[in-house]
Amino acid sequence: KSFLIDVATRMGSDQIYVVAHSMGNRATTRAMAALMSERPELRGKFREIILLAPDVDADVFKRDIAPALLAGGRPVTLYASSMDKALQASKNLHGYLRLGDAGADLTVVPGIETLDASSVETDFLGHSYYSYANSVLTDIKEIIAGLGQAAQRSNKQENVMPAHLFAMLPNFLAYFAVAIALIAVFLLVYTNVTPYHEFALIRTGNPAAAITLAGALLGFA
Repeated sequence: KSFLIDVATRMGSDQIYVVAHSMGNRATTRAMAALMSERPELRGKFREIILLAPDVDADVFKRDIAPALLAGGRPVTLYASSMDKALQASKNLHGYLRLGDAGADLTVVPGIETLDASSVETDFLGHSYYSYANSVLTDIKEIIAGLGQAAQRSNKQENVMPAHLFAMLPNFLAYFAVAIALIAVFLLVYTNVTPYHEFALIRTGNPAAAITLAGALLGFA
Protein backbone atom coordinates (compact mmCIF):
# COMPACT_ATOMS: atom_id res chain seq x y z
CA LYS A 1 0.00 0.00 0.00
CA SER A 2 2.78 2.43 0.89
CA PHE A 3 4.42 1.78 -2.48
CA LEU A 4 1.19 2.49 -4.38
CA ILE A 5 0.61 5.67 -2.37
CA ASP A 6 4.18 6.76 -3.10
CA VAL A 7 3.73 6.11 -6.83
CA ALA A 8 0.41 7.98 -6.91
CA THR A 9 1.74 11.03 -5.07
CA ARG A 10 5.11 11.26 -6.81
CA MET A 11 4.27 10.49 -10.44
CA GLY A 12 1.90 13.37 -10.97
CA SER A 13 -0.15 11.24 -13.37
CA ASP A 14 -3.77 10.17 -13.45
CA GLN A 15 -3.09 7.31 -15.89
CA ILE A 16 -1.68 4.62 -13.55
CA TYR A 17 -2.56 1.06 -14.46
CA VAL A 18 -2.09 -1.59 -11.77
CA VAL A 19 -1.37 -5.06 -13.16
CA ALA A 20 -0.91 -8.12 -10.94
CA HIS A 21 -0.33 -11.79 -11.72
CA SER A 22 -0.92 -14.98 -9.73
CA MET A 23 -0.11 -14.67 -6.00
CA GLY A 24 0.89 -11.06 -6.55
CA ASN A 25 -2.82 -10.36 -6.64
CA ARG A 26 -3.11 -11.23 -2.94
CA ALA A 27 -1.05 -8.25 -1.79
CA THR A 28 -2.04 -6.00 -4.68
CA THR A 29 -5.81 -6.33 -4.34
CA ARG A 30 -5.74 -5.84 -0.58
CA ALA A 31 -3.41 -2.86 -0.91
CA MET A 32 -5.60 -1.26 -3.57
CA ALA A 33 -8.73 -1.93 -1.53
CA ALA A 34 -7.15 -0.26 1.51
CA LEU A 35 -5.88 2.65 -0.56
CA MET A 36 -9.32 3.26 -2.09
CA SER A 37 -10.87 3.30 1.38
CA GLU A 38 -8.22 5.24 3.26
CA ARG A 39 -6.99 7.68 0.60
CA PRO A 40 -10.02 8.59 -1.51
CA GLU A 41 -8.21 11.65 -2.87
CA LEU A 42 -5.84 9.30 -4.73
CA ARG A 43 -8.54 7.27 -6.47
CA GLY A 44 -8.45 9.43 -9.57
CA LYS A 45 -4.74 8.71 -10.08
CA PHE A 46 -5.47 5.11 -11.01
CA ARG A 47 -6.99 4.35 -14.41
CA GLU A 48 -7.63 0.61 -14.09
CA ILE A 49 -6.79 -2.53 -12.11
CA ILE A 50 -5.96 -5.66 -14.13
CA LEU A 51 -5.92 -9.06 -12.42
CA LEU A 52 -4.16 -11.84 -14.35
CA ALA A 53 -4.66 -15.46 -13.24
CA PRO A 54 -5.21 -14.32 -9.63
CA ASP A 55 -4.32 -16.97 -7.05
CA VAL A 56 -6.73 -15.52 -4.51
CA ASP A 57 -9.53 -17.15 -2.54
CA ALA A 58 -12.58 -16.36 -4.68
CA ASP A 59 -14.98 -16.09 -1.74
CA VAL A 60 -12.64 -13.82 0.23
CA PHE A 61 -12.28 -11.59 -2.81
CA LYS A 62 -16.03 -11.32 -3.35
CA ARG A 63 -16.73 -10.72 0.34
CA ASP A 64 -13.85 -8.53 1.54
CA ILE A 65 -11.93 -7.06 -1.40
CA ALA A 66 -14.24 -6.47 -4.36
CA PRO A 67 -16.62 -4.11 -2.50
CA ALA A 68 -13.74 -1.80 -1.55
CA LEU A 69 -12.27 -1.88 -5.07
CA LEU A 70 -15.62 -1.10 -6.65
CA ALA A 71 -16.28 1.67 -4.14
CA GLY A 72 -13.16 3.37 -5.50
CA GLY A 73 -14.86 3.76 -8.86
CA ARG A 74 -11.92 2.40 -10.84
CA PRO A 75 -12.51 -0.24 -13.57
CA VAL A 76 -11.35 -3.75 -12.70
CA THR A 77 -10.66 -6.43 -15.33
CA LEU A 78 -10.16 -10.06 -14.34
CA TYR A 79 -8.64 -12.73 -16.60
CA ALA A 80 -9.36 -16.37 -15.72
CA SER A 81 -8.75 -19.77 -17.31
CA SER A 82 -9.92 -23.32 -16.72
CA MET A 83 -6.64 -24.55 -18.26
CA ASP A 84 -4.51 -23.06 -15.47
CA LYS A 85 -2.89 -26.07 -13.80
CA ALA A 86 -1.10 -23.91 -11.22
CA LEU A 87 -4.41 -22.57 -9.94
CA GLN A 88 -5.91 -26.06 -9.97
CA ALA A 89 -3.05 -27.19 -7.73
CA SER A 90 -3.54 -24.16 -5.49
CA LYS A 91 -7.26 -24.94 -5.19
CA ASN A 92 -6.45 -28.52 -4.16
CA LEU A 93 -3.89 -27.26 -1.64
CA HIS A 94 -6.04 -24.57 -0.04
CA GLY A 95 -9.40 -26.27 -0.46
CA TYR A 96 -11.08 -23.17 -1.86
CA LEU A 97 -11.93 -21.88 -5.32
CA ARG A 98 -9.36 -19.52 -6.81
CA LEU A 99 -10.34 -16.23 -8.35
CA GLY A 100 -8.49 -17.09 -11.57
CA ASP A 101 -10.45 -20.33 -12.13
CA ALA A 102 -12.84 -20.47 -15.06
CA GLY A 103 -15.30 -22.97 -16.49
CA ALA A 104 -17.83 -24.05 -13.89
CA ASP A 105 -15.79 -22.21 -11.23
CA LEU A 106 -15.71 -18.85 -13.04
CA THR A 107 -16.11 -15.99 -10.57
CA VAL A 108 -18.38 -13.20 -11.76
CA VAL A 109 -18.68 -10.08 -9.61
CA PRO A 110 -21.12 -7.36 -10.70
CA GLY A 111 -19.11 -4.30 -11.68
CA ILE A 112 -15.96 -6.28 -12.54
CA GLU A 113 -15.28 -7.37 -16.12
CA THR A 114 -14.33 -11.05 -16.18
CA LEU A 115 -12.75 -12.51 -19.31
CA ASP A 116 -12.49 -16.27 -19.79
CA ALA A 117 -9.12 -16.99 -21.44
CA SER A 118 -9.48 -20.79 -21.35
CA SER A 119 -9.17 -21.15 -25.12
CA VAL A 120 -6.07 -19.06 -25.71
CA GLU A 121 -2.62 -20.35 -26.51
CA THR A 122 -0.48 -21.00 -23.46
CA ASP A 123 2.35 -23.09 -22.03
CA PHE A 124 2.14 -26.48 -20.32
CA LEU A 125 1.12 -25.06 -16.93
CA GLY A 126 -1.34 -22.63 -18.48
CA HIS A 127 -0.55 -20.04 -15.83
CA SER A 128 1.26 -17.44 -17.95
CA TYR A 129 -1.19 -17.29 -20.82
CA TYR A 130 -1.04 -13.51 -20.81
CA SER A 131 2.55 -13.68 -22.11
CA TYR A 132 1.84 -16.38 -24.73
CA ALA A 133 -1.51 -15.37 -26.17
CA ASN A 134 -1.61 -12.41 -28.52
CA SER A 135 -5.31 -12.02 -27.83
CA VAL A 136 -4.73 -11.38 -24.12
CA LEU A 137 -1.81 -9.02 -24.74
CA THR A 138 -3.84 -7.19 -27.38
CA ASP A 139 -6.77 -6.87 -25.00
CA ILE A 140 -4.54 -5.41 -22.27
CA LYS A 141 -3.03 -3.03 -24.82
CA GLU A 142 -6.53 -1.91 -25.82
CA ILE A 143 -7.45 -1.36 -22.16
CA ILE A 144 -4.44 0.93 -21.74
CA ALA A 145 -5.27 2.63 -25.04
CA GLY A 146 -8.65 3.53 -23.58
CA LEU A 147 -10.79 1.57 -26.03
CA GLY A 148 -13.51 1.00 -23.47
CA GLN A 149 -15.10 -2.05 -21.97
CA ALA A 150 -14.75 -5.60 -23.24
CA ALA A 151 -17.70 -5.23 -25.63
CA GLN A 152 -15.91 -2.39 -27.43
CA ARG A 153 -12.54 -4.16 -27.58
CA SER A 154 -11.59 -6.87 -30.06
CA ASN A 155 -10.54 -9.53 -27.46
CA LYS A 156 -10.91 -12.34 -29.97
CA GLN A 157 -10.06 -15.70 -28.42
CA GLU A 158 -7.42 -17.89 -30.04
CA ASN A 159 -8.70 -21.45 -30.17
CA VAL A 160 -5.32 -23.03 -30.94
CA MET A 161 -4.88 -25.34 -27.98
CA PRO A 162 -4.02 -28.53 -29.93
CA ALA A 163 -1.24 -26.77 -31.81
CA HIS A 164 0.43 -24.91 -28.99
CA LEU A 165 2.29 -27.97 -27.72
CA PHE A 166 4.19 -28.24 -30.99
CA ALA A 167 4.68 -24.49 -31.20
CA MET A 168 6.42 -24.52 -27.82
CA LEU A 169 8.62 -27.54 -28.61
CA PRO A 170 11.70 -25.51 -29.71
CA ASN A 171 11.60 -23.48 -26.48
CA PHE A 172 11.21 -26.65 -24.41
CA LEU A 173 14.18 -28.30 -26.12
CA ALA A 174 16.31 -25.19 -25.58
CA TYR A 175 15.41 -25.06 -21.87
CA PHE A 176 16.05 -28.78 -21.54
CA ALA A 177 19.49 -28.51 -23.19
CA VAL A 178 20.46 -25.62 -20.91
CA ALA A 179 19.29 -27.57 -17.85
CA ILE A 180 21.38 -30.61 -18.85
CA ALA A 181 24.42 -28.41 -19.42
CA LEU A 182 24.04 -26.73 -16.02
CA ILE A 183 23.69 -30.10 -14.28
CA ALA A 184 26.84 -31.36 -16.03
CA VAL A 185 28.78 -28.26 -14.93
CA PHE A 186 27.50 -28.67 -11.36
CA LEU A 187 28.55 -32.34 -11.22
CA LEU A 188 32.00 -31.47 -12.60
CA VAL A 189 32.54 -28.69 -10.04
CA TYR A 190 31.05 -30.66 -7.13
CA THR A 191 33.09 -33.81 -7.69
CA ASN A 192 36.30 -31.78 -8.01
CA VAL A 193 35.68 -29.64 -4.94
CA THR A 194 34.81 -32.45 -2.52
CA PRO A 195 37.64 -34.64 -1.17
CA TYR A 196 35.89 -37.83 -2.29
CA HIS A 197 35.72 -39.55 -5.65
CA GLU A 198 31.96 -39.93 -5.77
CA PHE A 199 31.64 -41.74 -9.09
CA ALA A 200 34.39 -44.22 -8.19
CA LEU A 201 32.73 -44.90 -4.84
CA ILE A 202 29.35 -45.37 -6.52
CA ARG A 203 30.84 -47.86 -8.98
CA THR A 204 32.10 -49.90 -6.03
CA GLY A 205 28.57 -50.02 -4.64
CA ASN A 206 28.91 -47.41 -1.90
CA PRO A 207 25.31 -46.33 -1.09
CA ALA A 208 26.38 -43.37 1.08
CA ALA A 209 28.22 -41.79 -1.85
CA ALA A 210 25.21 -42.28 -4.12
CA ILE A 211 22.79 -40.76 -1.58
CA THR A 212 25.08 -37.79 -0.90
CA LEU A 213 25.55 -37.03 -4.58
CA ALA A 214 21.85 -37.43 -5.28
CA GLY A 215 21.01 -35.06 -2.42
CA ALA A 216 23.46 -32.46 -3.69
CA LEU A 217 22.04 -32.75 -7.19
CA LEU A 218 18.47 -32.37 -5.93
CA GLY A 219 19.50 -29.34 -3.91
CA PHE A 220 21.04 -27.75 -6.99
CA ALA A 221 18.00 -28.53 -9.13
